[in-house]
Amino acid sequence: EKVAEILNYCSEKEILQEDEPGRYTVYGETIEDIFRTFFHNNKGRPDYLKLVMPVFVRLLGNEDVSRKMNLPIKFNLLQQQGEVLRPHADPILDAFINNDADYIVVVLPELYQHNPEAFTKRLPELINKMDDVPPQHNGGFYRLLHQISTTKPQAVMPHIDKLEEGLEEPYSASYALQAMKELCKYDANPFLDKIDKLEAVCKSSP
Repeated sequence: EKVAEILNYCSEKEILQEDEPGRYTVYGETIEDIFRTFFHNNKGRPDYLKLVMPVFVRLLGNEDVSRKMNLPIKFNLLQQQGEVLRPHADPILDAFINNDADYIVVVLPELYQHNPEAFTKRLPELINKMDDVPPQHNGGFYRLLHQISTTKPQAVMPHIDKLEEGLEEPYSASYALQAMKELCKYDANPFLDKIDKLEAVCKSSP
């Protein structure tokens, strides 16, 4: 809890130098040092991670600070921490949609399992964001769409064209195909003219 207090105090101060925005103030250096060691030492300890999440997510929304601290990359350490991230789903999605924070995509499928409502109401925004995300990160997106397709297929049906795009990339083809199979159970009619393409993808998939 003392770490959380220090982070809260420092995060309320100026983190980047006013005359040199690329350099930390002493408060920014303190936060960076704590995050560097804390995430590495406690990545499998959700009770500890919960202590720093409020400040972490708040700074994630500051694009300059987030980029300087490489905060999105730290989500690689949080891929199995959906319950820790659950209370912060909305600001995490805000940062992902509005900032250059592609690495956040790695936690979206896990986060969806713990807070699906936050995703379904913002699915059109997430779909639009996909155009800005490099193909090598799209696997997480299509895994997310597959998960939504299994529980709320009606939310994904308007985005069949985007799923079809996913069939073209090796990073996303298997998840896109699985999502389309789930949607077929809900309503097969939109897929009748895509049967040949789906069969070809099935045959080429490992």
